[in-house]
Amino acid sequence: MNYVKLMKAFDANGNGIVEQREFVELIENATDGPGASNPPAPSNARDRGAASQPRNLGNQDAAPKVEVLNLVDTVNPKDRLNAAQSIAYMKELLACEDRVADPSDDIATIFDKITAWKQKAGDLDAQEKMVARVLKPKENIKIHNMKTVLIKLNELAKPIGLSKDEISIIAYSSVDRDWFTNMIIMQGEFLKWFNLNFEGDSREELDFVDSK
Repeated sequence: MNYVKLMKAFDANGNGIVEQREFVELIENATDGPGASNPPAPSNARDRGAASQPRNLGNQDAAPKVEVLNLVDTVNPKDRLNAAQSIAYMKELLACEDRVADPSDDIATIFDKITAWKQKAGDLDAQEKMVARVLKPKENIKIHNMKTVLIKLNELAKPIGLSKDEISIIAYSSVDRDWFTNMIIMQGEFLKWFNLNFEGDSREELDFVDSK
């Protein structure tokens, strides 16, 4: 997700300022999150009556129970965010935006630092293997959210030389906008920061740089 577009998403009325009302609405959404709506009520009295009466289903009518999962369910239970944590991450995003008015230079610096770090491993094949090894979570993680991706990025801060704001730019630009209030990370976008060879000029590399 484009970092600049992410900040514009906060500015609901497009006046260039994140107002208190806009931020409060985001906070209210964070306390609900995707999937929080209740199922619709029956449309008429007959349906309401039918809904209140349990059906005595025979074996042939019974359908197997299917568990429906969403992206939040794939995050380890101990790592899932509550409303207060989501709000804290949103506030940190706003604070980073105040410190980094134009992230273009910072993004270029991030690319240079990651490239220099990877080159220490050797040729491109060795770099790819090193990145895969380093990015592998220490415990089983199906999908990152902001909490777990920041843990990984902070592990890499010293070897790569990333600042706090550079870590924030990588993390927040990788957030899945459809699951913003849950701070779910798009794994593919996050990995591109480390897997692409920014020395090259492939279409994929150019598109990724432009999108940030």
